[in-house]
Amino acid sequence: MSIVILVGGRSCEGNFEHRYLVSKFLETFPDQVTGVFTTHPVQRTLTQKIKRGIKRRRFVEKFRRMVYNRFNQSDDELLGRLLFPDGDAPCQMPGGDLVQLVRTHNAKDCAALLKEHAPDVIVVYGTRIIKQRIARLAKKHTLNLHTGLSPFYRGDSTLFWPVYYDEKDKLGVTVHELAPEIDAGGIISTANVHYEKGDTETHLFAK
Repeated sequence: MSIVILVGGRSCEGNFEHRYLVSKFLETFPDQVTGVFTTHPVQRTLTQKIKRGIKRRRFVEKFRRMVYNRFNQSDDELLGRLLFPDGDAPCQMPGGDLVQLVRTHNAKDCAALLKEHAPDVIVVYGTRIIKQRIARLAKKHTLNLHTGLSPFYRGDSTLFWPVYYDEKDKLGVTVHELAPEIDAGGIISTANVHYEKGDTETHLFAK
């Protein structure tokens, strides 16, 4: 079995969570991971950000977060300490020569690399929406890791809304087949995340 990982982030080196996921895959499947494809972050205009915020109900979310001020948003520094408690958080994407920088994951250079690697499985985490013409380049499966418990919570802020609505039993993570709709592919596996008093989104995300 061969695996190629597509990851996003605020830089081409990914965020702490992207580096953590890749490091775990390399540790668990040392001979199967043949590529890690990263990309530069998306640069959006102010108009695009506003339109995207309206579409994703970001302004409603911001208002409710203000009302529910007991629950903090993400903290990158804390996340790094939680994911890498030994203080060995990598500042670069793990994988060495396996790491390839593509223009975007939907671009021709990424498609060409995927055809060259011909992976059995493509793993997607934290990227822009992947087009089906890219997803279909996996011989067997293209899987997405969603930090929310599908089908209950999809899209963004999947660790905020269950706490806000006091549905903490719906905190969790989902691995599903990639589909054209957001977080809507066939579910492969789910796991719950246990909420403890004092947990912030960062603690839940690390769990």
